[in-house]
Amino acid sequence: MKLREFNTDNSKVVIPKEPVLRVSRSAGLITLNASAADMLGVLNGGRVIFLQDEDSPEDWFIKKSDGQEAFELRPGKNKTSMDLNSSHIVKRILDSAKNGKQFAAATFRIQKNPVEIENEKLYLIITAGAINISEIKEKGDK
Repeated sequence: MKLREFNTDNSKVVIPKEPVLRVSRSAGLITLNASAADMLGVLNGGRVIFLQDEDSPEDWFIKKSDGQEAFELRPGKNKTSMDLNSSHIVKRILDSAKNGKQFAAATFRIQKNPVEIENEKLYLIITAGAINISEIKEKGDK
């Protein structure tokens, strides 16, 4: 038997400090990292709504909402992120992103400066710069 060891020296660990949203097609999971949750004001829980620009379908926004129709967030596995499940939203976001139809999972940055429409702050999910998580290789892999 030949065992290969994986540890922090030879495995890629990405902990973004900028606001990001991660999506997983298989689980329908949407995760806001701590920076994004804090920026939206939902670090300790809350609700969010996603909006898609019908004139520019690759443009998605996220906003905090107190409405019952909004998606309720729950603490993520690492206790600093916030999660929700919606296979429908994950599929729509990935399918509208450039090359996103082939992604199983992706990370998107969220613009820090919100767009204000009718006194509401909408944060742009930058779909053009998606990081295809399903293709990230570990350090040392050939």
